Amino acid sequence: MSEVTEKIKQELLLRCEKSKEKKGYDFWEEHIKYVVENAVELAKKYGADIEIVELRSITS
Repeated sequence: MSEVTEKIKQELLLRCEKSKEKKGYDFWEEHIKYVVENAVELAKKYGADIEIVELRSITS
């Protein structure tokens, strides 16, 4: 994961934590991290740009 991707991920984790406190649902643990993991695996399998796939997965 590049530095830019990592910074975006950290911001997303922070926002997910705030949302969890407010709404009681952990979007990262219950959904987003699995989407990212699966997207990266598919990117590897099909030769896609992994960084773009990660960014798209965590910002969708």
